[in-house]
Amino acid sequence: MQHFPDWDFLHKQPVIIGEQGIDTLEELRVLDDKEVESLCKVVRKLGGTSNTTGTVVSLRAEANLKMAVYYLKYLERTLRLADANNITLNSVRALRTHKQWEAEHKDETSPTISMKDWPKTIQSLVEYLKGCLGVTKIPLAYVIRDEASVFPDPPGGYATRQQELIARAPILATVGSVGMANPFTQTYLDDRSKVWELLSAITRDLECWSYVMPAQKTRDGRNAFFNLKLHYLGVNNVDNMAATAERKLQRNSYTGETRKWNFEKYVRVHVDQHAILNGLREHGYSGINKRTMVRYLTAGIKTTSLDHVKTRILSDAGLRENFAACVNLFQDFITQNEAESPNITIAAIHNNQSGKEHKGKYKRYNNGELQKKGKGNGVPYQTNRTVLTLAKCGRGGHQGTEARCR
Repeated sequence: MQHFPDWDFLHKQPVIIGEQGIDTLEELRVLDDKEVESLCKVVRKLGGTSNTTGTVVSLRAEANLKMAVYYLKYLERTLRLADANNITLNSVRALRTHKQWEAEHKDETSPTISMKDWPKTIQSLVEYLKGCLGVTKIPLAYVIRDEASVFPDPPGGYATRQQELIARAPILATVGSVGMANPFTQTYLDDRSKVWELLSAITRDLECWSYVMPAQKTRDGRNAFFNLKLHYLGVNNVDNMAATAERKLQRNSYTGETRKWNFEKYVRVHVDQHAILNGLREHGYSGINKRTMVRYLTAGIKTTSLDHVKTRILSDAGLRENFAACVNLFQDFITQNEAESPNITIAAIHNNQSGKEHKGKYKRYNNGELQKKGKGNGVPYQTNRTVLTLAKCGRGGHQGTEARCR
């Protein structure tokens, strides 16, 4: 067996190691933790850690051997060759945290499919598969990576062990084996079947199932995923999704604060459509620039009370390209305006035809709603059959007789 400092106890028992057939790194790699424990018991022979007939195997040596076996398995999962000269305590122990993470890991819960935002949906599926492990504890996202082959490591290496496994886990059995009847590794075949099961469970009751179903016979999760991606993020669908998002931005409007619609909801529509359009960039759409974002924001504001804010934005080159700053500017003005204008409650309604006063539950109006109904301070608001007298509360008491302020 190749030399490794903490395997010295194995070299002291060449007969036993020979009898067990564990004389190469490849044979050692296939062991699991329980088999390592059994191997150490055989080396100890009659038991104990200090007997004269066996070989002393400390708990430290046994733990290091387990980590060395895990290290060899990790090299295989990342398609790297094992070299005994490069196996050191530091390199082996560097994987201890990741081994513990794998042992404690629980797969992510499945995401919800958004049929209106496929860039977000595809990304959520990728993240979901990153959080689910395959038969050898490789994140299943490697099954759906763009290229089946393994590329050289990026400059500076990988940020996480998970990223390394996703990028380097072997899909093809051997280099240049594409023409073979079955060019894939068995681990990949098992894992792509699990990907199929996860995707089918998410999509089976949705209309997108039509694009997943063709892969059912072979249980090919990679094929199912790319069927979804190529259909919903193909050239035609990307153009359609972009056009739909742009129409929503054009039609979105704000006329003032009401119970069912306010500035925050107005802005949320913009932010959601920005996310869709920007998500389409990697699929061929040019995206939406910063100035266009601001232009849609200001164009949809239809109330004259915010005209001077719009004027300020148009006169400032920096603001014209800063969507977030413009939103804050509008929001600050609306909040300040509401603070200066108390809510008014209608206390009585006069019928124009009978002249009778109808009293009932008070109704509260905020400043935005009063702009639609009247100007306040005793100015009547004329309806088809009634006159509502709107009064504003003063410091010395209530002005007018037909309203009360809370």
